[in-house]
Amino acid sequence: MNSSNFNSEYKKNGWFAYKIMIFILFVNSMYPWFTWNGSTTSFIIIILSSFFSIFFYFFNRRIFHFKKNINIIGTFFLVLSFLFYSKGFNFIGIIQQLFVMIIITFLLNIEDNYKVQVLNFITKWFAIFLFVSLMYYILYLIGISLPFSYLSNSQIGYSGNNYYLFVINDENLFYFRFRSIFAEPGHLTMGIIPLLFANRFDLKNKFVIVLLVVEFFTFSLAGYITIFLSMLLLIFINRKNNLYLFLIFSFLSISSILIYKSGDEENLFYKSIGSRLIYDENKGTIEGDNRTTSFVDAYFEKYIFTSDSIFGLGFEKTNYITSKEGAGYKIFLLRFGLITFLTILIFYLVLISNYLNKITIGFFLMFLLLILQNTYPFWFCVIFIFITGIAKLNQSDISLK
Repeated sequence: MNSSNFNSEYKKNGWFAYKIMIFILFVNSMYPWFTWNGSTTSFIIIILSSFFSIFFYFFNRRIFHFKKNINIIGTFFLVLSFLFYSKGFNFIGIIQQLFVMIIITFLLNIEDNYKVQVLNFITKWFAIFLFVSLMYYILYLIGISLPFSYLSNSQIGYSGNNYYLFVINDENLFYFRFRSIFAEPGHLTMGIIPLLFANRFDLKNKFVIVLLVVEFFTFSLAGYITIFLSMLLLIFINRKNNLYLFLIFSFLSISSILIYKSGDEENLFYKSIGSRLIYDENKGTIEGDNRTTSFVDAYFEKYIFTSDSIFGLGFEKTNYITSKEGAGYKIFLLRFGLITFLTILIFYLVLISNYLNKITIGFFLMFLLLILQNTYPFWFCVIFIFITGIAKLNQSDISLK
């Protein structure tokens, strides 16, 4: 093999390896069961991925554009965000966030057509995996005995029956919300919804259909709300070419209303979704708005007007106040503060500033809705799809690979 053929083959294999690396990080960020009993595996994956990103860059510099104005500004606010963001972690966490920043920086500065290929790769293989996982889960639902082991004493607070391709909560609930191999249905939702929007809910794409079906099995209130609002946004943005989307939106809306109005409090939809939409006068919000305890809510109302809210309370004090429970924007602001929130918001706004159109702004609004519930702006499943999704939405003519 001559040198030119070798270089060509290397670059082809190197690019495939890079996409696999991004996919592994994407999946790993949603806390699959094999990460529950320690963070060492995730830490090693992140370190190795950051070094591979650097290695890949040096052999493929032509596909990176660090000197573009928008990339320079984006990279600056990314680094600035991490300087404030890392203060909310312990020492090991700060080191890990440094490697996370390196990985995101290289993906951010890669050419848009390569970003689209990354998005398509994740869409395809995540859908394939979830399809297999869901089919295996359905076998369980219809009563087929499947091998499992018990996951207990998890370092991150999760336990349950591990069927290897999916996990079941160990509590005796009246139903089991599908979460595949991940810690929560909400974590799975954080991976699925952005992918659906980035692919414009294209029902001609079999992988999009799979992702949409899987999301329905999560019975995630945040996921359902975001799907409806995202579909509505896309219908108004592109009224001419969204007939199928309009039809499925109408069908889902009518079906949901009929089920909710049926008055049958024993049906699955009412228990998981309808009952959580009931207004609670004591809380002053709906039943499903339970991301924080009443104590944390009361503390937050006073905290937000103090000087502590500027830089946040940090890792240990926030854990003490929240008892390591809860999620959402209140927990984020308690831990990281307003300055961190503003720098991250600016970073996200910089990313969309190069594509100020209706579809990109709609994509940004969808992310805000998700992040209000699960405020993890630098989870790989979040930031990867935001970066690559912007490119996909604005270069939709690139074929699936």
